[in-house]
Amino acid sequence: MEAKRPALTIAAVVLDIEGTTTPISFVADVLFPYIRRELRNYLTQNWTDAQLQQDVQNLRALAVDQPELQLPHIPHTTTPTDGGVADDESVREAVVRNVTAQMDRDLKTTALKGLQGHMWVKGYSSGELKGEVYDDVIEALDKLGAAKLPVYIYSSGSVQAQKLLFGYSSHGDMLPRFKGHYDTTIGLKVEEASYHAIAKEIGQDAPHILFVTDNILEAYAAQKAGWNVAVTDRPGNKPLPEEHPFPVVQSFMQLWKFKQRFVIPTVATRVPKVGVCVCISNGDKVLIGIRKGSHGAGTAAFPGGKLEYGEEWLDCGAREVLEETGLHLKNLRFATAINDVGYGLHYVTIVLEAERADESVEPMVVEPDKCSAWVWCDWDNIPQPW
Repeated sequence: MEAKRPALTIAAVVLDIEGTTTPISFVADVLFPYIRRELRNYLTQNWTDAQLQQDVQNLRALAVDQPELQLPHIPHTTTPTDGGVADDESVREAVVRNVTAQMDRDLKTTALKGLQGHMWVKGYSSGELKGEVYDDVIEALDKLGAAKLPVYIYSSGSVQAQKLLFGYSSHGDMLPRFKGHYDTTIGLKVEEASYHAIAKEIGQDAPHILFVTDNILEAYAAQKAGWNVAVTDRPGNKPLPEEHPFPVVQSFMQLWKFKQRFVIPTVATRVPKVGVCVCISNGDKVLIGIRKGSHGAGTAAFPGGKLEYGEEWLDCGAREVLEETGLHLKNLRFATAINDVGYGLHYVTIVLEAERADESVEPMVVEPDKCSAWVWCDWDNIPQPW
């Protein structure tokens, strides 16, 4: 008989939105009706706005470029490149017909989502819209916050839409409670690879991540990636299959009762991690990368990464530099150590120094999801922010 693995301690929590933190009816009963109700007024009041005109052009191009969708065409008010010339009011009515047709068919085109997102910004900021969040979510987030556990959002809705919902919620501005947001630009929620990508970005091992969702297909995808999963059964949610391997909760506060599967700390038990970075010199210049990803995106940094269990500092530095830049090193040596707290993380970073083993070899962007470029910089001219 196969022995059960011991329950692992959770180090990060990732939450779905619809049917999980928020009633599944919120989009259908609040957000979508707002679009239908306010669309004409929004078009009239903002017609000369450059952003709105771009949204209209995106809808116009969609109707032309994807004729199989059979969407109403939107004429131009100037050059008759498709659909002829029309006055502004006629164009606005065509936009209404196009948007209504897409919403009636539950299409989720990028063009439609762009216009909807901009309209929701106005609705939230004016107070007409309030993001609906279950009361037990607030209670659970308080408990997770007390334990210093990072919480992330992963939803099919855009990151912009996520931040609007939680930034203008019925419980006030909830954004400080979350360490990061992910949408389907990182991958579809029913694909295992998406969960591997998120685990890599947040710097957590899969068995120590808990995903909470109402979608059974998403649950299986996360499970395949090695995550722990709990499934929500909220009012109005789609019925769950009779048989599945996941714990089911009606309230987030029930997540702490499944101690045979996973353990969610109730007090702060997190400890600093150890990172290693390498200062690679080239005469009076040093190699700098521009970060991408959820932590420190847009900032400058040396190549480096996380020290693996049992790994020597120098071995880690050589490995990370090779993985990130393709460079082999010589004269790798200790320089200093720093206490680095930021972006929801705490690292003790070992700083090493080195030179290229072959000075004719230039660094490459081997991991484009983590770094946008490697550049040789003067010490006095390192890109900011650092």
